[in-house]
Amino acid sequence: MSQSCYIHISGLGEPITHKRACEPATPISAPAKRVRHSAGADALLNMSVSFKDFGNKLATSLAPPSTGVPPTPCCRHDSIVAAQQLEKAWLTTCELVALIEFLRKDPITFDVYSALTEPDVRKEWVRIQLEDIGIGAFEHSL
Repeated sequence: MSQSCYIHISGLGEPITHKRACEPATPISAPAKRVRHSAGADALLNMSVSFKDFGNKLATSLAPPSTGVPPTPCCRHDSIVAAQQLEKAWLTTCELVALIEFLRKDPITFDVYSALTEPDVRKEWVRIQLEDIGIGAFEHSL
């Protein structure tokens, strides 16, 4: 004889089972809560955005404009190479080395030399600079 466990409640005679209730087909969720800011919090957020915008505009206005010219080490290298090519026809090796050393030591002189585009002007300028530092009495033809 088999035994079955039934609990009789109020004489119904039905067994009690421990099953989970079915979940609804569409989940029921609470509506999303709105985040409310106080007037003071809104003012601080607006100030933060304003300061960020101001900082960006200030940085943009203070940034140097792009010149398209490579940075100084590249310019110096290119100018030293150019000096060797342009001046080797009329300077001795010692004079050329003195010119390169002179340009290397003085950034302003380097900038002036780099800006000289007329060959006769450049040669006369080089001659004067080398005479000023005591390099030879020039009898070279320009």
